[in-house]
Amino acid sequence: PDVLRISAEFAWEKQEQGIVCSEIVEGSCQINALPGAMTLAEDVQRHQRELSIAFSDVFIDAGTGLSAVALAMGMLDLGMDCRLHITLMADTEAVFWAKADEFDQWYASIFQRIAPDWRSRVHLHKPQFAASYGSVNAQVIASVRKYAREGLFTDPIYSAKHLATTEHIVRTTHLAMQNVLIIHSGGAQALPGFAHRFHTDR
Repeated sequence: PDVLRISAEFAWEKQEQGIVCSEIVEGSCQINALPGAMTLAEDVQRHQRELSIAFSDVFIDAGTGLSAVALAMGMLDLGMDCRLHITLMADTEAVFWAKADEFDQWYASIFQRIAPDWRSRVHLHKPQFAASYGSVNAQVIASVRKYAREGLFTDPIYSAKHLATTEHIVRTTHLAMQNVLIIHSGGAQALPGFAHRFHTDR
């Protein structure tokens, strides 16, 4: 119950010692989290270099939208020429773009320059099914099971919907012939909370 007080005191102590320290509270949708979230673009660039390929399209899901927008900003800062597809898990397009304006202001405040014009490279998508945030239906459970059989553990709130949406887009468009990167943002830790939905699975 005292985690916020303890973390704030720790950050203050480090700052008193001359150590740069930022406190990022649970949820992480705050200005201090933006630079760290942007480093995902460096990981994507490294994968391209290690695989000796260039990704034409990158897919990521979005809750608050911070990680997705930070990835778009980071890719442009690194000069990466690829499209970014974002599966909107919680927000409408209007809410996403409103938040994006705020993230651009955070970028300008941190880096003392105008945020790169990343919007033209972004494509927004609603989940293929169970589009309402937190909605879990039979299609979601079937997708979790399907991906688990393929060796990918997903959660019913984010990653199962994101992967299914991405798979549909890739299979039904020209992207099937491209080098595509699909980012699995985690979330499998949520599976125990849905154990009752899987206990009859054989």
